[in-house]
Amino acid sequence: MKRFAGILLAVGVVGGGAPALVRKPCSTIGQYALVTKVGASAAPVAVRALSAKRKQNKPSGAVHVPFITSRDTTDAVRMRLWERSVGPPRDAPTHVANRYTADRQEMAVFVVSPLAGDPILPDRPLPQHARPGREIRLSACRGEYEPASIVVSPFRALRLSVVCGDLKRENTGDVIAASSVVIKGVKCWYQAGTAWHSNAQDKATRVLIPELLLLDDALVRVDHERQENSLRLGYKTGVKYRSISFTEARGWPDAVFPGGMELPVQDSSVLLPLDLPARSYKQLMVTVKVPPNAQPGRYVGNILLKSGGRVLEQVGLRLRVLPFELAEPMRYDLKAPFHSSIYDLQVLEGGPGRIHDQHSRTRAQRAAEMKNMKAHGVTNPICCQLSEVYDLDLFAEVLKIRRETGLANRPMFLGALTHAFANVGFRTQSDPQSLAALKARVTEIEDVVEDVLGHRDVFFYGIDEGKHQELDDQRPLWKAIHEAGGQIIVSGYRPGLNDDAQGAIGRAGDLLDCLISAAGVSRQEADAWHRVGHMVWSYANPQAGRENPRIYRRNYGLEVWKANFDGAATFAYYAALNNPWNDLDYGLRDFLFVYPAIDGVVDTLAWEGYREGIDDIRYATTLARAVASARKSGDPALRAAATSAHRFLETLDLSGDLDAIRRKIVRHILELPFDPVGDGARSTNQRRCEED
Repeated sequence: MKRFAGILLAVGVVGGGAPALVRKPCSTIGQYALVTKVGASAAPVAVRALSAKRKQNKPSGAVHVPFITSRDTTDAVRMRLWERSVGPPRDAPTHVANRYTADRQEMAVFVVSPLAGDPILPDRPLPQHARPGREIRLSACRGEYEPASIVVSPFRALRLSVVCGDLKRENTGDVIAASSVVIKGVKCWYQAGTAWHSNAQDKATRVLIPELLLLDDALVRVDHERQENSLRLGYKTGVKYRSISFTEARGWPDAVFPGGMELPVQDSSVLLPLDLPARSYKQLMVTVKVPPNAQPGRYVGNILLKSGGRVLEQVGLRLRVLPFELAEPMRYDLKAPFHSSIYDLQVLEGGPGRIHDQHSRTRAQRAAEMKNMKAHGVTNPICCQLSEVYDLDLFAEVLKIRRETGLANRPMFLGALTHAFANVGFRTQSDPQSLAALKARVTEIEDVVEDVLGHRDVFFYGIDEGKHQELDDQRPLWKAIHEAGGQIIVSGYRPGLNDDAQGAIGRAGDLLDCLISAAGVSRQEADAWHRVGHMVWSYANPQAGRENPRIYRRNYGLEVWKANFDGAATFAYYAALNNPWNDLDYGLRDFLFVYPAIDGVVDTLAWEGYREGIDDIRYATTLARAVASARKSGDPALRAAATSAHRFLETLDLSGDLDAIRRKIVRHILELPFDPVGDGARSTNQRRCEED
């Protein structure tokens, strides 16, 4: 990311609504300066109050390095521009104290969208959508994970405990246990200067970014003066904090953590008290897992914010359990399943397991990771077990873990962790002896899959992102794999992308059963692959590693679904290029949604956004199936409702508020008396919903 010396802001009065962004050339910096005109009525309450406060307490002359360039025209730009209009961060968030201390309160509470495109930082104005409040409202289906979020701002330094009680259904004895509600703190730490906006590396600049979802905030220490992070390691000899902000590519692991062959990282199993500075913002992520047997209706509970044994604030949690089941995701045209996948590079090893090696895992670690993927909507990850060590016994054990975890294991999609394992290790070797050996290897792999999972439906991975001659050279091998009963899956490019006019479909569309297509989606590309009877998935749109949850929710949710793609599998669930907890020690940023621990993983905001994207597809699929059924009805009113819902899906504006889109989808579903799971209870559910 290019840096420039300053940013020009014009503050004026316009009509209500969001700030208007205007780009004007600025000859002094050779870039574009971002100019915003801000109406008083459009400004967030926090910003207006903060601006008034600034007049009383003039800020110091501290220099601000702009967070974005003119190229970063994402949602995050809006709040960054607000920040430039109100002065250095030390002036925020003083404004909240005056409003609340008048009522002798000790803490302000704001309700925020949990996965918006605006980063919430401890000392910066809150996004426009934030509102003061003591009640969270959310709706979800049975079996669904649904996030919500609040921001707390204490007026004095304190240790905060957060406790949630049971959720009780109104007018009944039905209860959703407090254990179904998980609350974590959102940890802000220093990352590369391109964080939130890009996968590219920028070691020269560090920015404070919200990312980690922690039960123990002390797992990572942040030094704001030095802009450095330290990670807590629980060695048998005691706890140590080690820097994870060095920029050189040191040897791994001993040179990184001297004296330790392990990287003993472990979060708490319960939410521990949070030490909060006075007049700062702390975001809390609240995730409700609705039990699969929960009765539809409205449930009410409370989240208590406590300090020193006293309740400072009580936040109501109101959950509406919707009266229908979510359908499994299907393609937009409902003609085929939608495969929710991801590159899963971790492999089972025979030793004690470790996380300083970015891939090797114990059985317990593999099981925890697979459970985590399934809980986040990834039901059939690409398995790379055989590409590290060709050991069929370990491969069979991995398949057993997948089966025990409840992953969707048919088809079985195999990946290649290294280029050496492309085409099951034969790459482009097409002499008769090699092709015979290739067929034999394909057969023995299919035998293991059939023995453990009961089928032989296996996809084998070609040369990653191959193009030009590489695609031509693989044709004999792909024919041999087909002859042995296998199918082909690999990443690649559409015509015209990456200097390949023909693209994968032009050179190998007759043999390539599933292209994992890089960088963007379109209905035209999907149609081209469907015409030859094959699948197309999306990836690198973007790769994992950006902290912004909204982009993953949109791009791997309704955007890929509306394009009628057959699935998505970006790179990767977890792929570290050096130290997985250090964003600055390699020429590229790590490609990961989670951070490794000895007993599983640490989740991130981006990973929660990815899950919501998959859930958006499930809601949209549920509506699309309801529409298809209602169109066959003899009731003109139902057919009219179906037509309205179909028009809504066809004209979705995916640049809009994704939460609002979800609510509209739910309203359309409730207007159509159709049960997506086919149990015949839909009309009863609809009456029950109206009663609730």
